Formats: sequence, C-alpha cells, structure tokens
Amino acid sequence: MKPLSHPYLHATFCDDVRQEVTGKMLYVGVYSGELISPDYPVLMPKLAVIAHYAYPFEDQPGGSAAKAQSISLMLDDEELLELPRFDGLATSPTGEEGSRGHLMTFMMNMAPFQLSRPGRLRVKIKCVDGSELLSNALICRLPTETERAAP
Repeated sequence: MKPLSHPYLHATFCDDVRQEVTGKMLYVGVYSGELISPDYPVLMPKLAVIAHYAYPFEDQPGGSAAKAQSISLMLDDEELLELPRFDGLATSPTGEEGSRGHLMTFMMNMAPFQLSRPGRLRVKIKCVDGSELLSNALICRLPTETERAAP
C-alpha cells in the first residue's frame, strides 16, 4: 500500500451524532449536500459536523507541513466557529499494518445553530506551514419556485 501523498479533508453534516456504548458512532439526519430552508435566518435545534482529516506521516513528503494547527466552520468566507489550537492532540494511523498516514477526527455539535443566510458551509483546516484546506460543502439555499409549489 502506498503512503498517503497529500492531505485530505472530508466533512459530514447532520442533525446529531451520538456515540454508542459499543464505540460505534451514530449519525442522525445526514444531509446529502444541500440544506433547503424557506427563510433565512434559520434557527436549527442542532447541527453536528464531523470532519475527518488525513495527512502523511512526518517522514513522508509534506507530512510535517500538513499537521493541523486549527479547525474552523466557515459560511463562504465568514468564520462561524474556530476550535482552539490543539498542539499535542493525539492522532491515529489511518490503518493498522501498512498504515498510510495520520487520521484526525473532529466533532462539532452546535445547539442551537443559527444560519444567517444562504451559502456554503465548509470545514477549514489551517496547517502549521500556513496552508489551508477546505472540505466539501453543505450548500444552504432557498427553495426554487418549483420546490415551493410542490405539495
């Protein structure tokens, strides 16, 4: 198995996330790419964001530079939430034998959560070398006329 050659960031947006006594994670109400609200601002009872960040081992090219310094929740270019610095935070290998890099998982549970306007919700990682990495987006939008007219 080849080592991880570049950082990777993926976010899951859902209504809630719970950890079972077995250690399994239960994601409730996972958004499939869009959040459609008839009005903005919208006050949601809760929004959960789970971000998985994988980056190469330090001895691999770009490995130490890709180490995360901070993580933020963004609405377009506006920072909604920044988690504090996490120097020394434990990481785990991305797999057992033949591991390809480090894996960090972050959970942000916000209750209630107010979304002021339509836009793209993303997670942003700031790395120690000053670079930034954006996750996939949850597109927050108003319904189309066709969607408004649907029963």
